[in-house]
Amino acid sequence: MLTWGPFLQQESLAEEPQIDLIVLVPDVDWEQTVRTLLTDRVPALGIRKIEFDVIRHPNHDPGVRTGARALLQTYVGNARYAMACADHEGSGHHGPADALAADIESSLRGDWGNRCAAVVVEPELERWVWSPSPNVAEALGWGTNDELRRYLEDHGMVTPGETKPSRPKEAMLAAMREKGKRRSPAVFVDLARTVSLATCSDPTFEGFRNRLRLWFPPIGSS
Repeated sequence: MLTWGPFLQQESLAEEPQIDLIVLVPDVDWEQTVRTLLTDRVPALGIRKIEFDVIRHPNHDPGVRTGARALLQTYVGNARYAMACADHEGSGHHGPADALAADIESSLRGDWGNRCAAVVVEPELERWVWSPSPNVAEALGWGTNDELRRYLEDHGMVTPGETKPSRPKEAMLAAMREKGKRRSPAVFVDLARTVSLATCSDPTFEGFRNRLRLWFPPIGSS
């Protein structure tokens, strides 16, 4: 789940920032996903091309949960906007994911005002992987989505009525092991580069994309 808060007007900046966006992430999988989306999928995201950087918190998801403000405040004068991303599972937060997102965003506002957002995926980033795009099966080493779906159902990782596995990371790793495909950040690059974003209906991804569209609309849009 994701909490955005009200879409308020952008605050004025004292100095012209050097980049458009700084993104804090918990690990290399998140980093490769965000970098690929913001570099290679600009038209699909519905935004203009931007200058950005992605940094990893050394303490991973718990670090983003407790230390996003401290790390990102050093970029206040260099970036126009800031975003913090984390998995809910492994973060150490015991309430709902949207409550954690709200807490992180509230802390960032102390330095960034309305120029910040927080993305917290329940349970983890791999939830974004499971879309109907045929590129998902190919990236995970399978021939077709139907074959992949049958494997997941046969092994109790998804039920006939579910659109996504309830344990997305475990399902992804099991599907890759079945085909002898090694897990690496390159898989997230492949997925972010090839999977249709139009078929991804996860609320946190939609929130991520909508906030980017609000901040960075295409040139010429009203």
